[in-house]
Amino acid sequence: MIVPIVLAVIDLGLFLRDPRRLSIGVLWLLAVLLAVPAVIALLPDQTEDVMSLRGWVVLGGFATALLLVLALTTYLLLNGVTMLRREQRTVANLLSLLLGLGMLGYLALSVTAVLADSPQLLAWLLLVLPPLLYVAVGFTAFLLYSQVYRAVARRRSLRAHAVIALGAGLIDGKVTPLLDARLRAAQDVRERCERATGRAPVLVVSGGQGPDEPHSEAQAMAERVHELGVPDDAVLLEDRSRNTEQNLRFSREVLDGFTERTGQTTTPVAVATSDYHAFRGALLLRRLGIAGDAVGGRTAGYYRPSAVMREYLAVMRDHRRLNVVMISLSLLPLLAGIGVLLIGVGTLLSGN
Repeated sequence: MIVPIVLAVIDLGLFLRDPRRLSIGVLWLLAVLLAVPAVIALLPDQTEDVMSLRGWVVLGGFATALLLVLALTTYLLLNGVTMLRREQRTVANLLSLLLGLGMLGYLALSVTAVLADSPQLLAWLLLVLPPLLYVAVGFTAFLLYSQVYRAVARRRSLRAHAVIALGAGLIDGKVTPLLDARLRAAQDVRERCERATGRAPVLVVSGGQGPDEPHSEAQAMAERVHELGVPDDAVLLEDRSRNTEQNLRFSREVLDGFTERTGQTTTPVAVATSDYHAFRGALLLRRLGIAGDAVGGRTAGYYRPSAVMREYLAVMRDHRRLNVVMISLSLLPLLAGIGVLLIGVGTLLSGN
């Protein structure tokens, strides 16, 4: 139990210092996973039955894990069909379906290997497992800890002296329901800050003009927040950005200019975005050295699975060096197996 306890202590220290870290979720998940076998080892092994209590616990754990995998596979497939019916057929929108099909294929091959008593196929499936586990553990940590951060960020956002609402594209020059939810989240932060501290933070609406948009997202957002009751003198426009990182960089520049003109403090900030996007927004804030947290507006339930997977892939891209190294190391067993196979085929061919 020493290793899980040490990981938990380190994790707590990192969390108290700055909760905007994915490593906190990873260490927390590893501590839990390592604690499970340690707890099982402490269980009594005496029994009057065929199987010990320890054995029943292990068997129950495997059965539970299998049921969860089957349930997740089914959910992803059903969600993928829903996305096909309601959204455009882009790769990003089909991520849940693709992942569900991949999991179904792996399960089918595993069952085939067991039923056909094929140790070769089973061995290849096990060699593929390390990179899959690396991605799965990272995604699970991202998924679970982002929910923890969501609760923490809501409380920490009360410190905000400025709110940044991130753009999300327009349809026919109008604010979409997704973007409207972000603007409502921004207004919610302003109202909660005003109730808690007596001041309403200045609001930056951030978003440039896309090639198919008649005007900038920021302009449409400014009109909408005015309808929501935000006074015009409390709204600043940032209309150059094309992605989330530019949203944050350019909004920080707008706020710095506002501070120079008025002398008002604009840090820390609260970033208002979609719920699935909030944790990545917080990670980017930390990477850019901007004090603040990110909160999320509600997103349609059917849209969230693919969106969350897309966000995790973006996080992996943001940390590409680490992930390339780790995935490369996890592929070594598979590459060694392929090497042995090729040598065997070469030897067979040369012998003939």
